[in-house]
Amino acid sequence: MGPWCTSGRRQTSGGALEDKVRLVWHYYLLRIVRWSPLKRSLSPYRRLQEAKLNELPNFHRSVKVEGFGDLDIHYLHQPSESPDAIPLLFVHGWPGSYIEVAKMLEPLRNSSNGVAFHVVAPSLPNFGWSQGVRKRGFGLAQYAETCDQLMQSLGYSQYVTQGGDCTR
Repeated sequence: MGPWCTSGRRQTSGGALEDKVRLVWHYYLLRIVRWSPLKRSLSPYRRLQEAKLNELPNFHRSVKVEGFGDLDIHYLHQPSESPDAIPLLFVHGWPGSYIEVAKMLEPLRNSSNGVAFHVVAPSLPNFGWSQGVRKRGFGLAQYAETCDQLMQSLGYSQYVTQGGDCTR
């Protein structure tokens, strides 16, 4: 029968290995066996969330990054109707996404105290709906270049930024 007993536990005197095996079984039972019906019951909630995301002003654009070629970048773009609106590049942190700005789109877009913004919130390469990078060496400078190229392609030669983590 080997080192495994009929209960699925390794025959040892106890200790770290036995604890790890027990944790793996616990994970398996919770995630695979018990969560499957729960996932199906959450399906209507999932569809509702998908519908909310689809209501956002989602776009894709090809952006050329030096040394990495063209990348397909997903972004939200909510221009303001205010003639003196300020272009705002809203960059998510990790672990985050463009969804962080969703609740703020209308207040940022609509003039408040005389200040309104044209909001651009990209999904950074390797995150969300943007293309992943297949070549090593893509770092902060390339993320910055990606965002700047996106803003330039949208006609914003000057803009302000908001960023989480080290993205600013």
